[in-house]
Amino acid sequence: MFTIFILIAAYIVYRAVRQILRVYECPSDEILTAFWRGKLRAGSEPHRQLITHLGTCEHCQERLHLLRKGLPLEDHLIDEGQD
Repeated sequence: MFTIFILIAAYIVYRAVRQILRVYECPSDEILTAFWRGKLRAGSEPHRQLITHLGTCEHCQERLHLLRKGLPLEDHLIDEGQD
């Protein structure tokens, strides 16, 4: 009985840690683009995770800013001073 309790507790901790780590993981370009185009259903799990992530990740905020300007996400890799 104690073993079952430990296994259930370990599973709950595993799920909680996994969900927390997902918030800090940067989304793919496809997810970010889908968010920008309004294709992520508001209130869905991916939408909530992305909103939470954008609140803490300056890199992804910049990526979203590039999308708003109509630039490909890869443009931030180009050195503007180089011609």
